[in-house]
Amino acid sequence: MRVLLAIDESESSAEAAKEVEGRLILPQTNVRVLHVVDTFVPPAAAMLDAQEAKKWDADLIVVGAHGLTGLESTMMGNVAPYVVDHAPCSVEVVRHRKTG
Repeated sequence: MRVLLAIDESESSAEAAKEVEGRLILPQTNVRVLHVVDTFVPPAAAMLDAQEAKKWDADLIVVGAHGLTGLESTMMGNVAPYVVDHAPCSVEVVRHRKTG
């Protein structure tokens, strides 16, 4: 299985990495990490994640969700929903559960 792990510096990405780490016991699992720089992400840049999955022939994309809404979501590009809608393979969105 080929797993593309898209991460940035967020807690959601740390959760996504933990989720993928638990799958490394499966035989013949290859993981490619795509690190996104934590800056303004225009919506078109989200397409790069899905194009990278095509180039590598990924079976699964794992991405963390920031849980942004409204204007904040628009400004940050809302990458996870875009990847879900445009990916050439299955996508798993991992949410960070805030405590307290």
